[in-house]
Amino acid sequence: MDKQATDSRINMVEKSPRSFLLYTFGALVLGGILLVSMIEVDRVISGRGKTVLQEPRIVLRPSTKSLIKQIHVSVGDRVTKGAAVLTLDPTVSESELNKFLEKVDSYQEEIRRLDAVLKGENLPTEVSESNSPHADMLAAELREFKFKIEKYREQEAGLREKAAELSSRLPMLKEQLKIASDIEKMWDDLVNKENYGSRLNWHKATQDRIKAQTQHSETSGELMKTRYELKKVIAEREGYAEEWRVKKMDSRIQAERNLREARQEAAKASFENSSVVLVAPEDAIVVEMSDTAVGTMVSPTDVLMKLIPAKTPSLVDVRVAATDISFISSGMPVDIKLDSAPFQKHGFLHGRLDSITYDSFDKDSESSKGNNKDIESNVSSVSTETEQFYLARIEITDNALKNLPEAFRLMPGMSVEADIKVGQRRLVEYLLFPVMRVVNEGMREP
Repeated sequence: MDKQATDSRINMVEKSPRSFLLYTFGALVLGGILLVSMIEVDRVISGRGKTVLQEPRIVLRPSTKSLIKQIHVSVGDRVTKGAAVLTLDPTVSESELNKFLEKVDSYQEEIRRLDAVLKGENLPTEVSESNSPHADMLAAELREFKFKIEKYREQEAGLREKAAELSSRLPMLKEQLKIASDIEKMWDDLVNKENYGSRLNWHKATQDRIKAQTQHSETSGELMKTRYELKKVIAEREGYAEEWRVKKMDSRIQAERNLREARQEAAKASFENSSVVLVAPEDAIVVEMSDTAVGTMVSPTDVLMKLIPAKTPSLVDVRVAATDISFISSGMPVDIKLDSAPFQKHGFLHGRLDSITYDSFDKDSESSKGNNKDIESNVSSVSTETEQFYLARIEITDNALKNLPEAFRLMPGMSVEADIKVGQRRLVEYLLFPVMRVVNEGMREP
């Protein structure tokens, strides 16, 4: 009996550690399952790219066709605002400017001459003595105008004098006609009523009356004709003067139009002449120069050099795999890691996803060069393993870099890796999703 009790106690002691270990392991497994089901981790989409400036590149072109006289910079040089980078030969631009300035002076003199003529004044002395073809022509036209006007005035004066003479003769002829009529009546009474007097004298009196009446009628008709001719000459003179004045007014309007055009061309030529020295519009770095040398002829369509503003980049352009595009949207936070400043030591740049291209691109397709040129050109040098990708632009919102060297400066073109935080998921999903994919997609071969 004692022996059986002793064996039972021994078995209980031997089984207790095994049960404890079993329960402990079970508790750990259950706790692990609960833990991975509750713990959430950040879900991140990564993309490669580089830092870029918000401002576009500065492109310098000549404003007119000219020869390159001197080049002051080379690729990689840093230039300050207003610094000369290239000088063109000013010969052509100065010639154009002088040509248009001469036109401006010529049209101004032409207007002064026309104003003097329209006001009835003599041509200005310095203008009338000039060698301008227009001045000579206008002086000849003015002499012809004065000559014709004087001729009209002479005709007008002669007709006025003739009309005055006829007008003075008309009352006398009217009186003579009255006397002749009275004498004829007297002889008519004597001969026909009283049978007294000579019938010859009566006929002679009638003849005198007819003669006086004819002279009066002819003089009256001549006076009317003279007055008509006088009015005609006056109308011709006034019409000629008005026609000449209208022509000169038209010439002045055309001269004013030509003057405005010449002034515009002169202003343009002045700008081109002042632009023979190409300067940097702001602090920048020379990144590209054309294959031109001193003495080369260039035109406004030629790009002589390209600059990038010497500013801290505010944007990052990255490629995002097409398989990940459904998880990202504008406004998502981004952690940006610089390849030249390891994040383990120097930290991150923080940003915000600003925009995503509407369509995807093929790494080997030329079509990606035709759309979204700015973004594509900024990330074209960054390699990717993904055949299809979208282009995403990220705005840098916070510079949290630390422990940086004194000479460090954030510059355009730095390669980066951007982690776009698209949300969170439980740890169990991270562990089970690969298994679910294998189960769902495995063993499908026919």
